Amino acid sequence: MGDLNVHKISYGSLANGPGVRTVLHVQGCTLACRGCVNKSTWGMGQGSVMTEEEVVDLLLQEDADGITISGGEPLEQWVAVRSVVGVVLEARPSWTVVLFSGFTEKEILGQPATCQEYRNRWEELSAVVDTAILGRFEGTLLLPIGQRRNLISTSNQEIHHLSGRAKYMADMPEAEIDIRTDGTAVFRGVAGHSILP
Repeated sequence: MGDLNVHKISYGSLANGPGVRTVLHVQGCTLACRGCVNKSTWGMGQGSVMTEEEVVDLLLQEDADGITISGGEPLEQWVAVRSVVGVVLEARPSWTVVLFSGFTEKEILGQPATCQEYRNRWEELSAVVDTAILGRFEGTLLLPIGQRRNLISTSNQEIHHLSGRAKYMADMPEAEIDIRTDGTAVFRGVAGHSILP
C-alpha cells in the first residue's frame, strides 16, 4: 500500500450521495476548474500525506451508508484511491461509492491523447464505484438552485450509474451547512457558495 494526499474527511453528510456519507476530499488537482468551490484542494504540496491504512481507518471510524470521493481530483491519485476503496468495501460491503471527477468519460477512456494514462481506468472505476459524476465544474454553467439534479451542479456534468446500487438520490438536499463545535460553518453539497444571497 502507498500514500494518499488528503485534504479532509467529513462525516455524516446527507448532500453528497444517497443516505449518510463519509466524504474523502483528496488534495491536489491540476484541472483548475473555473468557479471551483474547492480551490484549497488544488495544491499537491498541501494537505496531509497519509498511508492508505490511515485513510481506511478514518473512513471506517463512523457508520455510514457509503463513501463519496471528491477533490481535488481523485483520478490524479487513482492507484491509492482505488486501493483504499477496495479495502473499505471489504470491511463494509453494503456501502456505496460515489466519485466526483473533473475528467469526462471521453478523457478517462483516453481521448484526447493528453489523457491517455486514464485509458484503462474506466474498467477499474466501474469495478469499485457505483456512481460517478464526471466533467469539470464550470461556474458559468451553474444550474439554478432547484434545477440541480443527482449531484450535478453545472450543465456540462454527467452522472454515470456504474452499478444499480446508488441510483436513488431524489430526497437528497442540494447542500448542507455543518456547524462545528468551535462555531465555524462548513458548506457541503453541489450548491456550494451559491446557496447564500
